[in-house]
Amino acid sequence: MKTAIIFHLNYEAHPIVKCRQLWSIIETGMLAAGFSKSGRIFVTLNESESAFKTAREVMDRIEQSYQAKGDSALAYLRDFYGIPYDHIVDLAQPSMPAVEVDMMASGAFQKFFG
Repeated sequence: MKTAIIFHLNYEAHPIVKCRQLWSIIETGMLAAGFSKSGRIFVTLNESESAFKTAREVMDRIEQSYQAKGDSALAYLRDFYGIPYDHIVDLAQPSMPAVEVDMMASGAFQKFFG
């Protein structure tokens, strides 16, 4: 089963430059830890508990480096989620019942009866 890790940074409360810098650090750390990206979601084939632990370790290392500079990376996070990938529903995509193909109405079906 795939596991997804989602980071949302608090762009409303922090300068965009600082958020972009942190995002770059998070991205580098997550990719180095074996995650791949699907859009802005980090994905792994690892089971959830292992993936959650790895993601927390990445964020802990980032936080330690920020604290060494007198800052906190965690202060920039609005959300930090880990969920089974199968539970993600892309609401921008049409739902399956909404897609309907009517061959009879298109006239394409008529050639089989000619």
